[in-house]
Amino acid sequence: MPKWIAESHKIREGLSIGGIKMGKKPKWYLQFHPKGAPKVIYKSLGMDYEETSLSRNAAEDKARQLFERMIKNHDRGIFATYVPSLERTIDDYLDDLRSKALDNETLLAKGLDPAHYVERGRGGSYHTFAKFETRAAIFKNYLIPFFQETTQRDGSNPRKPLYEMEIANIKPQSLDTFVLWARNDNPTLSPSRLSRIITEIRALWGYAYDKEEALFIPSPKQLPQNLRKRTRRKLKEDEYLVLLTYAKEKFEAFNKEPILGSKQKERRDNAYQFYLWVNLISWCGIRPWSGRVDKNILRLDGIIIENKGETDEKRFIDRIDEKSHTYRAPVPREAWWVLDKIFEFHELNGNDIKKQKLTSYVFFHTTNKDGYKKGWSAGDPIKGFRKSWGEAIIATGLQDETMKTPQERLVPYSLRHYYLTARIRHGDVPLLQLAQSGGTSVRMLEQTYFDFIASKEYERLTKMNKAIPEEFQALARVDY
Repeated sequence: MPKWIAESHKIREGLSIGGIKMGKKPKWYLQFHPKGAPKVIYKSLGMDYEETSLSRNAAEDKARQLFERMIKNHDRGIFATYVPSLERTIDDYLDDLRSKALDNETLLAKGLDPAHYVERGRGGSYHTFAKFETRAAIFKNYLIPFFQETTQRDGSNPRKPLYEMEIANIKPQSLDTFVLWARNDNPTLSPSRLSRIITEIRALWGYAYDKEEALFIPSPKQLPQNLRKRTRRKLKEDEYLVLLTYAKEKFEAFNKEPILGSKQKERRDNAYQFYLWVNLISWCGIRPWSGRVDKNILRLDGIIIENKGETDEKRFIDRIDEKSHTYRAPVPREAWWVLDKIFEFHELNGNDIKKQKLTSYVFFHTTNKDGYKKGWSAGDPIKGFRKSWGEAIIATGLQDETMKTPQERLVPYSLRHYYLTARIRHGDVPLLQLAQSGGTSVRMLEQTYFDFIASKEYERLTKMNKAIPEEFQALARVDY
């Protein structure tokens, strides 16, 4: 039996890769070892072995291709004693997600529409490699350990881990224990996070159901989401003013001295765009994008101007495919200057708003920076202002390093909270219209901002007191 140079890397059930030295130079090999097989097969991938992630990823891609061929073409006798398992189903499912994500990434890079959309989703959401990595991490960190540690009687046989059972034989009652297992293993998991993981259980069973391997699609028990107890810290008006003043003064400090070199220009332009970004989010209430999914980054085409130059001109921002749905947020006239400054910034940096030859993104890098992971080219999007945000809240004293819980920390999403809070406090917009323009629901507004709603509606809620006859009011007053 060949000896691995270092510890082998398991890709999926029945497939591992590693380095083996058979000649002068070590090569990448795959190990083909399905359950129940009488022997283990080693096959060279024809690639020099290197202890780098780039080399390993290339070897993994080739091993996956060969594995599918070996599964189909190998002697059927090898699988005579093979028993299908949940482990095999999970591997097939993740391979399917990965393949669809790579296909879509290739099509998107060519400017074409994606071919694979998320099954049983809310519509419009397609597979990406970022989504695949997120889903694969859910299996690695939560679901696979749960399936390995949770047992069930398999017919007349003794109890065995769900991971080793056929998916068709797993009872829904066994899946109902996930929430209890998860909370015991990781007490800090929020109900919304647990709900996301349970969604992945349903997606896995849905995949198996479509292949006629599962008999049902389960609905595992979930925890009720008490949003009021988990409400994040709100950004107050005086805190917002401090943050805005800091962002403005930081940019203005760059204009006091000549800009020397591309590095200093990038820093100044980033500070200016951060100031505009803070204003835009807080005036419009759109969800700030994290940058993990490219399609959610705000583009110039998402800024809509109706009846431009007319007395009834209106401006909006379209958030396309945000959380699998689209909403249009109105831009109040008081904030039109922000859009005008954004357009002006593009023109001054050589990007025609209509032709968009340099970039189609609203906020973008204006210089080039070399680097494998942290490099960029002029025109590339600023995927998020998380670093600028972190520096701002620390520099202004709005937060310190000891504040770690959601109830203590301020995050970019706090600007959206500030917008919704201001609209509830000072606006006169029905909750239904506010929810629709903000891409949320009345229920979410009521649960998250219930204290502000009660305060705003105080006069209206207590107005009935004036209609009570005076004699009734007198009877109600009793001195001790």
